[in-house]
Amino acid sequence: QSAPCRFTAISTNCLTGQPVFSEKSGAGAIYAAIRASASLPLLAPMVPVEGAPCLDGGVSLSIPYMRALEEGYDKVVVVTTREHGYRKQPVSRPMARLYARAYRKYPELVKALLAAPRRYGQELDGLDRLEALGRVFVLRPPRPVTVSRTEKDTEKLRALYEEGR
Repeated sequence: QSAPCRFTAISTNCLTGQPVFSEKSGAGAIYAAIRASASLPLLAPMVPVEGAPCLDGGVSLSIPYMRALEEGYDKVVVVTTREHGYRKQPVSRPMARLYARAYRKYPELVKALLAAPRRYGQELDGLDRLEALGRVFVLRPPRPVTVSRTEKDTEKLRALYEEGR
């Protein structure tokens, strides 16, 4: 909170399915936004941010590099969690039904969840183009990551951490 650098947390507004960009300020309100930004759908509860229920920012915006470019930054470094060429699979029918049932009161969130793999692929395609133009510098794992988002094996997590470091 006292660091002089700027900090933005990104969550997804469950009512609109759109990203919410929350800036650090002196009020301490950033903590709810940080919690929401890491609240995985189906695994974590929604977190109120600026009066709206929110979940993980990756639902609506996986790699926010365009935000930095739109704000005028010349040097943008992007760190991805997957190797070059990785693409997410479309949401399976059983998972789509689960999202629809679990979030029936949030149709825009369901749309965002179902569109996430396609949007992620588009973000990666744009990232590749900008990298080729020298507008962004991308750090990626050299090989496929086999650790899941919900991994609990500390040895696997430690090995992945060291590889990333």
